[in-house]
This record gives sequence, structure tokens and C-alpha cells, in this order.
Amino acid sequence: MLALLRTALLLAWSLLRVLAARALGQARGLLEFREAYRADGLLSLTPAERTVVDNARGCIACGLCALGTLPADARAGLANPMNLFLASSRSLPDYDAALGGFSAIDDATLERLEADCPARVPMRDLARLVRTKGTELAESRKAR
Repeated sequence: MLALLRTALLLAWSLLRVLAARALGQARGLLEFREAYRADGLLSLTPAERTVVDNARGCIACGLCALGTLPADARAGLANPMNLFLASSRSLPDYDAALGGFSAIDDATLERLEADCPARVPMRDLARLVRTKGTELAESRKAR
């Protein structure tokens, strides 16, 4: 019973501290979280960016995007472009590594691949997101 009372008091005290910090404009929880995990590649996404990632997760791994639709110079840097789309929709911390793959595919090619994609993966939007967040991630890792 004493342990339960002690736990309740500790939780109440913590709640009061959080509420007081918010009221005084000193809340830093989210900021500290972002600072702590930025080096691990966990960048925050806007609602629009989350929608892009969610839509890209619709990839059914059919491989149509790898069947000769890419120019030879783009294929040279990628074992399979489908893997690039799949990985980019699932692993934000690897966006800086994906920059090279996406730099080999221009937007006109991505538009053509999107048109052929049965799952309608938003490849151009995903490429823009990877380029933006990958650059941001690479810069933050350099700063460490």
C-alpha cells in the first residue's frame, strides 16, 4: 500500500512539473527528444511528408520499375530500383545513404515509372522527400 501511495505521489509531482513548465513556456521534451535522436537519423516529418511515406508503403514489390525502364547509367548504381523505393518507404535513418541512388534517377524517369506502377507509388514525391531529408541527415551527421 505504501509503494502504491509513493508511486501515485511521484506521478502527481511529475505531472505538476510538466504542467508548470508548459505554463511558463519552458517545456523542452520534444526539443530534447529531437536533439537526442537526430544523430540516429530519426528526423521529424510534417503531416504531408508522412502521407508521402504512407503512400509509398503501398509498393507490392512487383519489380516493374526494374524491368528495363531505367537508363543504363541509372541502373548501374542500383541492383534494383524497386529496392530503393521499398527501403525509402520504411527506413528514415537511411535516407542519407539513399541519396546516391535517387541522384541516378531524374524526375522524368520517375514520372514514367510512376505511370507504370500498379500500386501508384508516388516515386517523385518520395524522391523529393529522400533528397531533402537525406541532405538534412547527412549535414547533421557531419556536424557531430
